[in-house]
Amino acid sequence: MKKLLIILLCLPIIFSSCKKEENCNCGEYIEQNNETDTPSGMYAIKVRNDCTNNIETFIVDIEILNYAEQNDRRYCSGIW
Repeated sequence: MKKLLIILLCLPIIFSSCKKEENCNCGEYIEQNNETDTPSGMYAIKVRNDCTNNIETFIVDIEILNYAEQNDRRYCSGIW
């Protein structure tokens, strides 16, 4: 009975220390920004950062735009 009690008391401590790791270089693709001047064949997209909730505009080509749209509207950048 004592062992069971000790285990039950330790479980909340063990599970509270587990933290979901977020990738702060990624975010949710919100919309295509048509107000930004872009070179031919490039697109401006607005992305909300997962960690900071800041919204940034990135200039991407059609392949990256399609990739973001097809992958749960996710976009990652090494410059965030």
